[in-house]
Amino acid sequence: MWVSAISNIGDLDDIIRGEEPESIISTNRRLTLAQIREIRNTGELPNGFRII
Repeated sequence: MWVSAISNIGDLDDIIRGEEPESIISTNRRLTLAQIREIRNTGELPNGFRII
């Protein structure tokens, strides 16, 4: 699992370094490490989130 938080979408290309991410979660609040692990393990988003 690779996790990184960015505050500027322009920095995204620098973060992924040309690799193709499996998924990207965009949120205006911080996810806890436990929430990130739960998403990875179950594929389900926490309450209040939706897939677009």
